[in-house]
Amino acid sequence: SLFRIPGNAEVTYILQNEDDLTNINMLTELVDTEDNSERHYKKLCRKLVEHNRACEQESEKHALTILIFSQDDYADDIVKGVYSANRGGMAPNLEEDFVFIKVVREYTNLVYQLLWKVPLYSVLKIDSGSPEGRAPEVVSNQRISILIIGLGDVGREMLIAGYWCGQFGYVAGEHKIKKFPLEIHVVDKYASTKKRQLEKDFPGINFGHASDHESDYCDFFFYDCDVTTKPFTDLFSQTKELANVNYVVISLGKDIDNLNAARTVQRELDMIALTCDHKFIINYVIKNENLNNSIKALHAGDTNQKMRVFGNIAQRYGMNNIFATELEKRAILIDNTHRELPDINVDEESGKIGFLNN
Repeated sequence: SLFRIPGNAEVTYILQNEDDLTNINMLTELVDTEDNSERHYKKLCRKLVEHNRACEQESEKHALTILIFSQDDYADDIVKGVYSANRGGMAPNLEEDFVFIKVVREYTNLVYQLLWKVPLYSVLKIDSGSPEGRAPEVVSNQRISILIIGLGDVGREMLIAGYWCGQFGYVAGEHKIKKFPLEIHVVDKYASTKKRQLEKDFPGINFGHASDHESDYCDFFFYDCDVTTKPFTDLFSQTKELANVNYVVISLGKDIDNLNAARTVQRELDMIALTCDHKFIINYVIKNENLNNSIKALHAGDTNQKMRVFGNIAQRYGMNNIFATELEKRAILIDNTHRELPDINVDEESGKIGFLNN
């Protein structure tokens, strides 16, 4: 689970294991202040370290980058502790040796990549304008209704990201979308238990109904339910709690479970769309590369584009997700806008901000 990517001069190590604790342990081996481990960076990259220590100018140094995969917040604390411990030691510290450590949250990046490519607001209906020349406008009285099936790594990140992104208005060309009501539905066998954990992890969020707190803008609904049973489909057709959902994310763990759940939700929402103008999109995880590509090609023939697969292994662990280049470019543009800086070439700037300064 320790991978080295050699460059012409610089070196990158990737700590990539399904178990976050294993990645943390590997990190401590690499940067232990006692230099006891055979996998310590000073031994693995002896020539690079010697070169950097001999350089008088920082611009002459070659970076040693360590990417550690972890979804847990304590990973950031560990990294801060590592830098603090090295500063207090007698040996040259990580900063002098030009060692940079970045925590990679692959599921967080994956979800934000999804929201970048398929925004929440893409499900809102826009009228056709008027013969007198009135520009098309977003139809009023619409609600963004997110359905999350499976509250694992992807589902949990989608819940937080959806809650965060759903509070903003959006401007694109002539279409100006004002703030619309937001609701998030969560279906999981253990939804109530996981809700209690969310309340502990995010005490600032009210995971109830917005009407109970005037300052909130989102209604949350949690259902302890198995998606393979009739009580789940009844939520669409009988009790109708899910009859108005329009943005769906499915991640149950196994590809076959995600595929079956996507088909079930599509069938139920298609039935609803027979009697009303209901626009929706279903995003579901397919990790297997070949299966993902095959289904993606199948969905490409759908002119409505209401089904979308994402989250294959290559996408999750690929460089675009690790470095989140497109998201970083957007962040640079927004940052410069707020700071009233002149336009810059974001292609040149991306990679400099955030990557080496996590």
